[in-house]
Amino acid sequence: MQQIRPVYIFLISLALIFFIQCKNSSKHTPSSSAYLNLSDSVSYIGKEACKVCHEKEYSTFMQTGMGQSFDKATRHKSAADFSHNPVVYDSLRNFYYHPFWQGDTMKIEEYRLYDSDTIYKRVENISYIVGSGHHTNSHMISINGFVYQAPLTYYTQEGRWDLPPGFKKALQARFDRPIKFECMTCHNGLPELAYGSENKFVSVPSGIACERCHGPGALHARQMKQGHGVDTASRIDRTIVNPKDLSIAQQMSLCQRCHLQGPTVLKKGKNFMDFKASMNLGDIMDVFLPEYEHPSSSFIMASHADRLRQSACYAGGGLSCVNCHNPHAQNTESQRKQFQNACLSCHQRKNCTAPESNYDDITCFSCHMPKSPSIDIPHVHITDHRIQKTGKSAEKNYNTNSFKRLKCMTTEHPDALLMAKGYLRFYEGFNSDDVFLDSVKYFLDKVSSQSSQLLESKVHYYYLKQDWNSITAMVQRNQVKNIDDPYTLYRIGEAFYRLKNYDDALIFTRKAYSLKPLIPAFANRLGSLYILKGNFTKAQDVFEKCLSNIPVYVPVLSNLGILQVNTGSFDTGIKMLKRALALDPDYKLAYQNLVKAYMSRFDKQNAMKSIDIWLLNMPDDTDALNLKKSISN
Repeated sequence: MQQIRPVYIFLISLALIFFIQCKNSSKHTPSSSAYLNLSDSVSYIGKEACKVCHEKEYSTFMQTGMGQSFDKATRHKSAADFSHNPVVYDSLRNFYYHPFWQGDTMKIEEYRLYDSDTIYKRVENISYIVGSGHHTNSHMISINGFVYQAPLTYYTQEGRWDLPPGFKKALQARFDRPIKFECMTCHNGLPELAYGSENKFVSVPSGIACERCHGPGALHARQMKQGHGVDTASRIDRTIVNPKDLSIAQQMSLCQRCHLQGPTVLKKGKNFMDFKASMNLGDIMDVFLPEYEHPSSSFIMASHADRLRQSACYAGGGLSCVNCHNPHAQNTESQRKQFQNACLSCHQRKNCTAPESNYDDITCFSCHMPKSPSIDIPHVHITDHRIQKTGKSAEKNYNTNSFKRLKCMTTEHPDALLMAKGYLRFYEGFNSDDVFLDSVKYFLDKVSSQSSQLLESKVHYYYLKQDWNSITAMVQRNQVKNIDDPYTLYRIGEAFYRLKNYDDALIFTRKAYSLKPLIPAFANRLGSLYILKGNFTKAQDVFEKCLSNIPVYVPVLSNLGILQVNTGSFDTGIKMLKRALALDPDYKLAYQNLVKAYMSRFDKQNAMKSIDIWLLNMPDDTDALNLKKSISN
């Protein structure tokens, strides 16, 4: 068969485009495939390029919550009150946190007191502020592009500083909670993740940008510059997505990308930037939400779309987010009138039971969509988008102990494996109650067909259960070639490590590290295994590469420090161990390594001083007490 030459393919493509645009000369809701800018060949151009033609929309959008969602930490960006010298105490870990400005740089000081004396202090610069300030300002630090959440959030509605959501439960959070790609893609326009990392970003734009809701703009901009614009009064412009032209389902998918935040499971081979406007969210990822016995009183903050779906107004058809919200406009008095008009387009005011004299002060949504607390973000009240007849405030029935099930919001009939993945994500990211691991096991046992994804989920489950024998029983060293998920490889390697099978542990950990060399935990375990195998040169190389990227990663500082001591660089090793403890005064292994290092030189005085500092920070640590007794004797 004669091959079709590329020039013919190009002409045929042009003809198809012309045919599609003529075919749809009258406006109607298009499928996602009808939009030409969804092709992978169409690039993003950035919001500044959109501003050239859409300056009015650009200028008003930049004042909205989405436009203000993320930016560098400046006094102008911050909505927080620093006037009363705020200090937050973490009673669980015995740390104090103090936010302050030093010139134009925002800083957070972490410190610990003993008898009113400061026995530990660490100060970090804040690089970014997340949140428009309508509800919160959260804070992030960036170290060589690696982004972590800082341990302080300002809750605007109550005007108070406190720990961020989840930090009271995450015992090791402090400055170490990585901001991964999933989080960044909802709070930021088009972030670019560095290869081999989970939280190192090559670029981090400021705020949500135009193309998150309209799709890549290069084709549209080129067509407009060439004078090939479309009369959108009579037909749809296929070179760019206009959400108002989408079906209700497509509009909901678009908004749900960020306003339906729960445990999220990516489809195999997909990433968080693969979703584009007009697509079905469930084709890219599946999102789960906890369902409660009393749905009127328990919901998470970013569940606006799900709450709306529970409303009779949505079920009746014709209502979506854009009926009330103009994404280009700030939530001002004019928008409040738009909200009200949306209600009055179907409902008559004469049916309202509120006193007629209060009509000017009371809106439909103030009663039927009351401000309510969420179960995941403290000190915040949000508009409940579940439109209720009674309008009773959810706060009176606020109850987080009525969990019923985890529900998949993007796939109507999820299979057992997908449900198992959902519960795994829920356990790790939202609620670490062992009952949810029981649910994982229940669904895994219902999966009949074998697959690589089933193996990954089983390994994940047994890893969380710390059942190392079950993991190693499932895999053999020759299977390393068939596993391409770096986290699964790391978990298998960890299982072999815990069982002291260092040869197989090295095989799997080395493969995980080759796929994700910028995850410090992978580097730390690989270096540790090289030490156990007696290959100190390779261990040092892995550790030093890790610290060149993340110089504050405490486990590697501790391990490289004792390696330096044991290989003759005593002073360098001691400095590294002290550096580790200056960053984390509760890192027990660094104390043990430091004492071991001093005792290798028979330096009992410095060994005892190190133990005293250890006990000052961890008074009841039995290992420290026993070690002190042993050295004393």
